[in-house]
Amino acid sequence: MGYKIECEYEYLFKNREEAYNELFELIPKDIDFNKSWEIITTSINNIPQVKDIASKLNLQYEPFFIQEIYAPNNSECSIGAISESEDIVIHQRLCSSFSIDEDFVYKRAKELYSKSLQLQLLAFKNGSPISNIEDKNIMIFSDGCESGLNIMCTIKSLLKLKVKKIYLFVPLISDDLYQSLDMIVDKIFTNHSLKDFIDIEYYFEDFSDVDIEYLRYIFTNKSN
Repeated sequence: MGYKIECEYEYLFKNREEAYNELFELIPKDIDFNKSWEIITTSINNIPQVKDIASKLNLQYEPFFIQEIYAPNNSECSIGAISESEDIVIHQRLCSSFSIDEDFVYKRAKELYSKSLQLQLLAFKNGSPISNIEDKNIMIFSDGCESGLNIMCTIKSLLKLKVKKIYLFVPLISDDLYQSLDMIVDKIFTNHSLKDFIDIEYYFEDFSDVDIEYLRYIFTNKSN
């Protein structure tokens, strides 16, 4: 079961810093965060905030890269996702509705892995996908959940890698997705569960991407 604060109205965070400061307050104070715990983020844009949380908890952290797969001729409609560990999830209902063959999804996933994910792994993780997390307790941090494909793909990969527990931390999530994910992960922590979710960016005054050179600096000097 998860922990959430209900929100029945439009709410804007000032920026990611404010969102993650509020999210940090939801982290249980009675947990012994030892070496059996590790933090994973599904976005490079929240790395500065996740780095700060990891430092406060004295935990390891790393990004887990996902590429969403979009429908042909519609760059805004996600129909699947592939992870850095090459796990794939497919939105069966959308593929069926738009008569999209699964072969297209798998072919596109393979292209995205070779053209995008491998480059991200080389840039930020020395070319190596996540490993050595068997029996670990994982805290996933994400800016928010829209389609859920990104998070579902991450969870699928983590379960395949035999993690012990999965705690999901998100500032924003739709009610429907909350209910679905709550049956898969051990706990969900969110500041706002929304009935009529629009998109993540809509709820932030500033949702700009982090400077890539600053990210390189963080990873070059990454000590935990």
